[in-house]
Amino acid sequence: MYTYGGTRLSEMKAIRALPNTKLIPPGENSHELIRCSRGVVTINSTAGFEAILLNKPLLTFGRSFYSLYRRAYRVERIDELPRLVQQMVNDPSEEAEADQERLRFLWAAFSTVWPGSALSYKSYMGLDEDTGRDVTQTLANSMHQKWVQMWSASPVIS
Repeated sequence: MYTYGGTRLSEMKAIRALPNTKLIPPGENSHELIRCSRGVVTINSTAGFEAILLNKPLLTFGRSFYSLYRRAYRVERIDELPRLVQQMVNDPSEEAEADQERLRFLWAAFSTVWPGSALSYKSYMGLDEDTGRDVTQTLANSMHQKWVQMWSASPVIS
């Protein structure tokens, strides 16, 4: 949604001309699209995290926290893409095993996060007021608080 209007019409037409490709309007419900999919392919977006929440296999080109998820197939070289797509859509994970892995990953992710947001670029794109300073201060304060808690609980080394 943040890149809405940022792609040239000629690029959109070239994408639309690709076989087995469908352009989806930006207002479409991503959760419903993911729910009906066999897997999700992303560079680095919330769709990757939503795939994990909805228990779908994931193929990622970027490096994000969710690329460490066991059911995330990471593309390191473009020549791996066909094989990884096949692995993703034929993901052999048993339902119960996949669900346990998903819950372990989500626990690890949520137990190590700090309050705050990395979305301070919205005003740069003309989408919202600049919240960068407030977001940075909130994130810094929460990191400092967690750091103090960790160090105060640690044994003193002499």
